[in-house]
Amino acid sequence: GVQRDQIDEMVTRLAARLREQPDDLDGWVLLGRSQAALARYDEAADALRRALALSGGDADLQTAFGDILTKSARGTITAEALAAFKKARELAPRHMGARYFLALADLQAGRPQPAYDAWLALYGELPENSDNRQALAEQIRRAAQQLGVDPESELAASGTPSRPAPATPP
Repeated sequence: GVQRDQIDEMVTRLAARLREQPDDLDGWVLLGRSQAALARYDEAADALRRALALSGGDADLQTAFGDILTKSARGTITAEALAAFKKARELAPRHMGARYFLALADLQAGRPQPAYDAWLALYGELPENSDNRQALAEQIRRAAQQLGVDPESELAASGTPSRPAPATPP
């Protein structure tokens, strides 16, 4: 479509500019995200590797990089992706994306219990109107199935608090 052609053209121009200005961190991030949007995951990963080399400590970037490597491997968390997610968690221990993917790595490694626990904790932290809650609930149900437990009461408990919130002092 038209939009895809426009993105293609932008990616081509941006890649050319980065050959001239290889130290442009934002440029590499944009290139990586744009290539990922076009499902060119290997090229996107290369661009984000360049961005990470320039940025060092950026949890969001580490997580985006790991996510792209995971997509490139059709949903399997590779050793390189796992290292990126661990680095992101070191930089930002509460980082939701990093915690989500590290739990997925546990599930893929045959450890459903820590995955289930981590995802339930995340579920409780997500705002109720978050688009991610539904997808996360599905993952929680998958892990629960492997564990032979029923997650519904836990999921309900993480929803609206049953007791009224304490009144805020004037």
